[in-house]
Amino acid sequence: MYTVYVYSITMRKNQLIIALSVVILVFATFLVFDLSSTSAITGRIQINQYGSVTKHRLVTLFFNAPTGMDFQMSVANNISFDGAVWEQYKTSKQWKLPFGNGTHTVYVKFKSNKGNETKIFSDQIVLSVPEHRNVDFHINGDNKKTDSRNVVLTFEYSTGVELMAISNNPDLNGIEYQAVTDSLEWVLSEGAGTKTVYVEFKDGNGKTEIVERTIEFTAQDPELDAMSVVRTSNSPIYYVGFDGKLHPFTNLATYHTWYSDFDSVEVISPTLVKQYQIGNPMCVKAGTWLVKFKGVSRVYAPEPGCHLRPLRSDAEASILYGHDWKERVITLDFLESNFYSVRGFSVAKASENVYDGDHDGVRKSMEIEQGSSDSKDDTDGDGLTDYEEIYYWRSNPIKSDTDGDSYKDGDEVKKGFSPVGTGTLDSIPDGTYIYPHGATDGWDLFIIENSYNISVDQSLGVHDTARPNNYINNSFESL
Repeated sequence: MYTVYVYSITMRKNQLIIALSVVILVFATFLVFDLSSTSAITGRIQINQYGSVTKHRLVTLFFNAPTGMDFQMSVANNISFDGAVWEQYKTSKQWKLPFGNGTHTVYVKFKSNKGNETKIFSDQIVLSVPEHRNVDFHINGDNKKTDSRNVVLTFEYSTGVELMAISNNPDLNGIEYQAVTDSLEWVLSEGAGTKTVYVEFKDGNGKTEIVERTIEFTAQDPELDAMSVVRTSNSPIYYVGFDGKLHPFTNLATYHTWYSDFDSVEVISPTLVKQYQIGNPMCVKAGTWLVKFKGVSRVYAPEPGCHLRPLRSDAEASILYGHDWKERVITLDFLESNFYSVRGFSVAKASENVYDGDHDGVRKSMEIEQGSSDSKDDTDGDGLTDYEEIYYWRSNPIKSDTDGDSYKDGDEVKKGFSPVGTGTLDSIPDGTYIYPHGATDGWDLFIIENSYNISVDQSLGVHDTARPNNYINNSFESL
């Protein structure tokens, strides 16, 4: 009996051990599965891949959206997301931290294509900009004199210095900052004599320092006044740039986007023209007319620097410029397209396995998810591009009449009706349509559509009316 009792206890102990082992194994298996599952559904933001300290405000953010929430994302330096907008989801992007040393937090939230939002995710990094900085610049190296108004500025700056503002005047208020660079071309002010250039450097702590340098300029004799328009008896009309070059108007349509008549055109001798270099042709002035080229259906909005921004659709043109926008389209010879550079929409990035076959701004994986074509920017031919349907209106990119009211989606938007329901459009979706750069720089040839509250993108700086097609901060190429 005693032996049996001990054996019974032993058996029970073994059974208990086995039972506990099974429980632990099951729990461990559940834990592994749960962790794996959590990893698959939990979002994340990471600032820089390695290290928790940076000397530069410009960092790289890496994102991992929760499953099914990789439609859009919103990023901010504040938890209230003030000023933040929704943008197409990316796995990484460049980002700037606020000025000032210390710990900075970046926040992100993700959204599904049904409009559902995630909780807020965040990550932190320490900004440690060196307190001591060295800055300097030179005009044409060490030369003290120049007979050309075009000069080259070379810059010296230590770690942590990231921005600079350049001017020919000591008052730099209102001059836009640009990223520091090793060198750039600059144009001295009018007139002969001693010329001074001022550069204000700014570091990641927000601290500034102004450096000034001089050079003696000997002007050509005679010298045409910058900003004037001239011609010979049988030559094109030229704009006299601050760069000391003559920039031809290749057609009257382009000329009239700058000047309404010929009263200011000065007739000069062919001999005087030969003393000047011929610069790049003048382009259509930003903020005035729209442009298309013979044989091409696409319509473009001119931006400063001879850049063209394609309009995605007739619907976008109607929203931005009103229903009579076609009356403001200038048709130019196709050869003149060589004078312009066209801004693209493509989000393709092979290094991150992001593909965009039709270059419409919708990544291929999203086209597959939506059922739209990656080789055609308007899959259903309804007058709204796939990008507009997916990211602006939430309409169906493969159904020409999303709400089934017998009107195509694009026609509804052009007429001021919603493509996804009943009723007129009192406003357009937030963070969608935006005026091209320089859209407000013209002299009101456009009666800008006031039906909707559309923001103006001035992120590239202030337009310099003294230098056509150029931004003060040189974000665009100057003439």
